[in-house]
Amino acid sequence: MTRVLVTGVTGFIGSYLSMKLVEKGFDVWGVARFHSQRQILPDGVKVYQCDITDPYSVAQMMRDIRPNVVYHLAAMTPVALSYNMPRYYMEVNYNGTINIVEAWRRIVEPESQILLVYASTSEVYGQQDKFPLKEEYMPKPNTPYSISKYAGELYVKYYATEAFKLPVVVVRPFNTYNRAHVRQRHYVVEKIITSMILGAERIHLGDPNTVRDFLYRDDHVEGYIRVLETALEDKERIIGETFNLATSRGVTIRELVEIARKLTGWDGEVVWYTHIRPADIRKLIGSYEKAKKKLGWQPKHTLEEGLRKTIDEWKKVLNA
Repeated sequence: MTRVLVTGVTGFIGSYLSMKLVEKGFDVWGVARFHSQRQILPDGVKVYQCDITDPYSVAQMMRDIRPNVVYHLAAMTPVALSYNMPRYYMEVNYNGTINIVEAWRRIVEPESQILLVYASTSEVYGQQDKFPLKEEYMPKPNTPYSISKYAGELYVKYYATEAFKLPVVVVRPFNTYNRAHVRQRHYVVEKIITSMILGAERIHLGDPNTVRDFLYRDDHVEGYIRVLETALEDKERIIGETFNLATSRGVTIRELVEIARKLTGWDGEVVWYTHIRPADIRKLIGSYEKAKKKLGWQPKHTLEEGLRKTIDEWKKVLNA
């Protein structure tokens, strides 16, 4: 049985991905810093307590588990917070990646290594002028968060893959939503939807003209699974590649609010420009043509369909 290790298993995507992997019959192990977070994980996921910034504990974990597949999702992700904690973001996101990669390549036998998936981010593209964004465009990361994630890309793709022939794939997901299962409300879609459901009189938001490509959670996770399934069929076809997970549809935050308003029936007021991030990216819209061609993946949910499902899940969570 293929043994899969998911770092960041108690996070937004890690927890949902682990559930889907268990359903598909994989032997799933998860890395978590704290055992207290295990309540959100499905039965069948074995949790290993480990801090990825500690190379010694990472090495011991690899010796104990010896995974065939690694999904490296663990990271510090709130962009705004990275401005105040740049060194910590680099420690977790870049040095943590080095620890995972080095332990896997040194400890797990090459013939047992099927795939290492590095979870990057659309934020590495930075300010661009041509859309939708394609994987071959030159990244221009402009925040501590995106710089730390791109540094990880360089390490796994241009060092580990070329120097040691590690089977690595880089994935750049665009803005993913529906965090109801992990109760995270501080990202923009979740903030808007939960505020509307709870009947807030006002919602304070940033620039209404910022454009984002919003990806539904299930489509995001299905993209990760398709990477693994493709590798199991013919990994030479995708090793060393980078894939966007996107919808190719961009909407402004103002348009997002109006769609959510119609779906929830909210009649409150939005107060704009209450918080603006330095060097915030004006526009992020991604192409998924490469993923469609090589992985057979494309998003199944329109924004409206995804938001309806998200609203339904959040209503159950908030009522509970």
